[in-house]
Amino acid sequence: MQLTKNRESGYQIIYPASPSQSEMYAAKELKKYLFQITGAMLPEFQDNRHEEAKEIVVGYTNRGGYTEKDQKALGKEGFIIKTQDEKIFIIGSGVRGALYGVYTFLEKYCGCRFYTNDFERIPRNTDLSVPSIEEDRQIPVFLLRNSYWHSVSDTGISAKLKINGDYGRERFPAKIGGDVHYDGGFEHTIGWLSGQCPYGHSPV
Repeated sequence: MQLTKNRESGYQIIYPASPSQSEMYAAKELKKYLFQITGAMLPEFQDNRHEEAKEIVVGYTNRGGYTEKDQKALGKEGFIIKTQDEKIFIIGSGVRGALYGVYTFLEKYCGCRFYTNDFERIPRNTDLSVPSIEEDRQIPVFLLRNSYWHSVSDTGISAKLKINGDYGRERFPAKIGGDVHYDGGFEHTIGWLSGQCPYGHSPV
């Protein structure tokens, strides 16, 4: 499936007509990185625009590609990437699912690599193609995920690495779906849970 050729593309990015901040950000991130990779500037539209054959569809839109069962199974953070005819679907919730799907699409199918706060690798390829994708479905096993390390402390890289815990970093903004906040301590939590904190603090 040819996305771009000679810095030009016949594709457009589609997102819901009443998007969450995260869905809007997902569409803009997709547009930004595809431009950095290929030099092609894909237009972005809400799904109340007329349908075209070549679309990259982000989130739960009126373009279909998903069922109510899918929505329930994917929850807030799961996503599906698949192709259908000439369309590419990146399906997921307006919390974090669509955004996580976009970053996975950029990594797995476009060659991007996101490493730390200040280091990522963006390939340069004016002619970008992606294979047919029957269904790439990913649902996280753990509700909360955190990496307590300074090189991945920024909220931007956190979303790219699918870190959703805010311990040791600032609270996440709505554009990346907020965060999962844990009210206990980072470690040595048995004292908190038992109500007998060894440091003399009251339990949360």
